[in-house]
Amino acid sequence: MDFLIESGSDVYKIGYALINSPADDFRPQLNVLEDCGCQKIYQDIAVSFKSERPGLSDLIMELSNNKHVEIYCESFFSIFKTVDTFLPLADLVIEKEAKVILLTEGITVSIESINMISVWYDLMNFKVNHRARRRAKPNKKIKKNGT
Repeated sequence: MDFLIESGSDVYKIGYALINSPADDFRPQLNVLEDCGCQKIYQDIAVSFKSERPGLSDLIMELSNNKHVEIYCESFFSIFKTVDTFLPLADLVIEKEAKVILLTEGITVSIESINMISVWYDLMNFKVNHRARRRAKPNKKIKKNGT
C-alpha cells in the first residue's frame, strides 16, 4: 500500500529498524516504531559496515516520492551509518521537508536543524575526501635506525 501525502495532509510516518546479526531480534525496535505510529517499517540486517541495506534504499525511494514524512529510527548510526546513506538522506530531508527522529539520542533532524545537517554534511564530505587522499598516497616504509 503506497501513501502519497499531499501538502496540508497528515504526516506520513515511516520507521527503520537495523540489526547487526541474524541472531538479533527486530521485535524491540519494531514495538517502539509501532508505538510511534509508523505506517510502514523498513528493516535491514547489516552484519558489516559495508553490508547492502535494501530496506534503507527502499526508504530513500519512499522519501523521494513523498513530502511531509517523519522517519523514526533507533539511533543516528542505524540510519546514517555510512557516507553513502547520509548524503542522499540529508539532501532529501531538506528538499522534501522531512524529519528524521533519532529515538535513542532524542534528536530530530529536519529543515529546522539545517545548521546541524550542514555540519554533518561537511564532516561526511571531509571524511570522503580525506579517505581518498589517504588511499592515493603510496605507503612509505620506515627503515630502522634511520637507514
